Amino acid sequence: MNDLKLWYEGPAAGWAQGLPLGNGRIGGVIISAPHKEVWSLTEVTYWSGQAEPCHGRSNTKQDLERMRGRFFAGDYAAGDRLAKEHLQPPKRNFGTNLSLCDIILEWPAAASEGEAEMRRELDLQQAEARSAGTMNGYRFERETFISHADDLMVSRLWTEDPVGLTFTLRLEGRTEEFGSEAREPDMLAFAGKAVETVHSDGTCGVSCSGAVRVQARGGSVLASSGTIRVERAEEVWVNTAVHTDYRQQDDAWKEAGFRQLERALGKGYDRLKADHAADYGPLLERVRLDLGTSAAAGLPTDERMRRFRAGHTDDPALFALFFQYGRYLMIAGSREDSPLPLHLQGIWNDGEACRMGWSCDYHLDINTQMNYFPAEIANLGDSHEPLMRYVRELAQAGRSAARQYYDAEGWVAHVFSNVWGFCSPGWETSWGLNVTGGLWLATHMMEHYEYGMDDKFLAEEAYPVLKAAAAFFLDYMTVHPEFGWLVTGPSNSPENSFYPGSPEEGAQQLSMGPTMDQVLVRDLFTFCLNAARKLEVDAELQRKWEHAISLLPPLQVGRRGQLQEWLKDYGEAQPEHRHLAHLFALYPGSQITPHHTP
Repeated sequence: MNDLKLWYEGPAAGWAQGLPLGNGRIGGVIISAPHKEVWSLTEVTYWSGQAEPCHGRSNTKQDLERMRGRFFAGDYAAGDRLAKEHLQPPKRNFGTNLSLCDIILEWPAAASEGEAEMRRELDLQQAEARSAGTMNGYRFERETFISHADDLMVSRLWTEDPVGLTFTLRLEGRTEEFGSEAREPDMLAFAGKAVETVHSDGTCGVSCSGAVRVQARGGSVLASSGTIRVERAEEVWVNTAVHTDYRQQDDAWKEAGFRQLERALGKGYDRLKADHAADYGPLLERVRLDLGTSAAAGLPTDERMRRFRAGHTDDPALFALFFQYGRYLMIAGSREDSPLPLHLQGIWNDGEACRMGWSCDYHLDINTQMNYFPAEIANLGDSHEPLMRYVRELAQAGRSAARQYYDAEGWVAHVFSNVWGFCSPGWETSWGLNVTGGLWLATHMMEHYEYGMDDKFLAEEAYPVLKAAAAFFLDYMTVHPEFGWLVTGPSNSPENSFYPGSPEEGAQQLSMGPTMDQVLVRDLFTFCLNAARKLEVDAELQRKWEHAISLLPPLQVGRRGQLQEWLKDYGEAQPEHRHLAHLFALYPGSQITPHHTP
């Protein structure tokens, strides 16, 4: 595993070329240039928004049957209008994960006058970002890691220049409410609040508190007016700690980072690094992949990628490198004790999603699930644990959505969620009425059990959550009057649209019984049935699930030879659309297989 490095010649042009680090809670993107370092700091619980009650109108089953009647009659426009009336909540303080701050190190103008060169690398085996090169003819080295063992970001800087290291360090907040000040001669303390006005009202969000401490061998360190100035140091160490008030019961979190920095001072850099390696290394080493090598393996990673895009596939080690890079990102972003699972951008966040009007949240129509596709198969099942906890909490929060929107038992969640228990449909039915989003997320409990075969997990966690999901669908689904099949609806096939008539009549998004829904519900009922048999419980429910399974629609092939995305063979309004939700039956599901399902 000695070749597990992504490396590049020259400085990073921006955030997208930075090197990602993480410990499952704190994320960092290291953006290195010879005369300037930017460390983009994030924290997985640093969210805007707030917990709010379910805002849907109290629908009855009669309301649902009335809109279903329009869809069954082929009046999709009228059905859509009723769905918007009954199943489209207002947008309030949903929130988003936000970037916390940038830690900026800048060298004086005199250091920028001479020639400079550098190499940057991300060492997957050590979970460490490094840069090295020369400035004005003297070699420099910088290295950073984010320790899960000590819950800190730790950096070391060194130069062979006889005049030593001279630079300034300052913090630049990424939200309006952020400030920093000198707390000690070698320390900047900072505090902020996750506020924005795209997904919330600009007043509500999680607060943070942390500090950056700089130590040096030789030279001087002085913090003043929000800046730390280092002069003529032989070697410098920078430790960063941060905590938030998310789910905290008292104010102890405000001082937690300062206590950590004191402990780090006592341990020293070498011990911090050794403990980090001992904590991380065994996880990466669970899986080794050797596909052979070639001369191309000695090239910089970006050059290898350019060769591959040009059709040069004679670099088998590149495949092994990116397989392990995926495992590295899973470990860096999601650990067994992470307070939250990976969000839309993992645990890293440049703020672009929020600027675009997207929320850096938990999208349930593939994004969150896709983050965890490698967890079990890549032997990182403990990284799946934060998602298991999140699903359990979602199942509790989703009971109010099931009652409010559908007058149904059990629980439901739709197209996305947040850290505040949001389970309602999105605020536009065309994309927000994905009634199986929460169920799709809950299928990860099935996979977690099937890999671990932990009967205690099945009995105490997976089965209760999935049984409650099954209770919702048994209560919510209806029999299609034309086909006699048990179907969901109105619902959409994630973010896609179809023509119920001619294209000139316009596209629709909502229908009864989209393929994605029926595939997920079949998997749900089948898993619950098998689990109940294994646990020897719920005999009456077993009979109900067996009967329901017998009524579910089959997978259907349309007139163009395609797997139908909807119950009827509608024309596709966007055949090139990026979402292929109905193919869940092929992957990650297994209702379609090359050998058993022609």
